[in-house]
Amino acid sequence: MTTIVELITTTKEDDLVFSFKIGKNTYALESSELSAIWRLNYNGEKVESGHTSEDFRRNYSKENACTMFIVPISTPKPTVGLLNVEHRFLHYFLTYVLVPQSGNHSLILDEDLEIMWRMVNGQQISWVHLIITHMSITKPENSKGLPYAILWTAIFKYVGIDLSQADKKRLGCNHCIDTHVLNHMKKNVHEDPQQEEEAQPQEPQDQPSEQPSMNDTMQVLLRIEQNQANMGNRLERIERNQVKMLRKIRRVEAYTFSEDEAEDDDDDLD
Repeated sequence: MTTIVELITTTKEDDLVFSFKIGKNTYALESSELSAIWRLNYNGEKVESGHTSEDFRRNYSKENACTMFIVPISTPKPTVGLLNVEHRFLHYFLTYVLVPQSGNHSLILDEDLEIMWRMVNGQQISWVHLIITHMSITKPENSKGLPYAILWTAIFKYVGIDLSQADKKRLGCNHCIDTHVLNHMKKNVHEDPQQEEEAQPQEPQDQPSEQPSMNDTMQVLLRIEQNQANMGNRLERIERNQVKMLRKIRRVEAYTFSEDEAEDDDDDLD
C-alpha cells in the first residue's frame, strides 16, 4: 500500500473535513462520518491539539487549571513532578494514549492543562475534533509512524482501501499501565524537594506519626525471624570451623612433640 503523503483539515460550515492522499487518490471524510466510524463523541468543547496560544475558550481559563493542579502559572515549562499521583496518571494516559506525543512526556503543555481540566470537571470534549487536529499536525514521514493505528485501519476499511496485501505489524504493549508505572509515579510525585515543601504545608512536630498496619508489622516480624535464622546458621558454621581448626592445631602439636622426643633420644645415645 502506498504511503500517506498528505493530511489536510478544512472547515466546512463550522464542521471539519479531514482529507488524506494515498498515491493518486484523495479521500475526504466529514466529522460526522468519523464520529460514526470511530464511535466517538463529536459534541462538546473543541480542544485543538498543537495550539498553545491563549485563545478564548468557553468556561475555561489557564489560571483556574493551574489552581486546580497546583501548577505555578509563572512557570514557563511546568513538569509532571508538580502533579499529585492521580493527576500525574491522568497526564500519562493523555500523552501516551489519548493524544500521543513524540516529544518530552514530562512537560505539561497548555492543551494538556485544558484537556485535564475538562476531564476532571466532567465536561464533554469533542474527541473526533481533537483527534483530527492531532492527526493533521503529525508528519507522515515521522519515524514512529502516524498515531491512532486502530483508527486509521477503520478509516481505510470505510473508504474501501484493500488491506489484504499490506504488510501487517503486530503492535506490542509499549506503554502498558500496570502496577510498576503506578509505583514509579508514587516514588516520583515531586522531582524538586523545594517545590514539594511549597506545595504541601508542613505538619506540626507534635502530630503523631501514622501507625503501621498489621500486615506491615507481620512482614517486619517475618524478616526479623529470617535474619535470626540466618545468623544462627552462620554461628553454627563458625563453631564447626573452630572445631576443625583446633583438631589441626592438636595434630601439629602432637607431630612436633614426637619430633622433639626423637631428638632427645639421639642426644642420650651420644
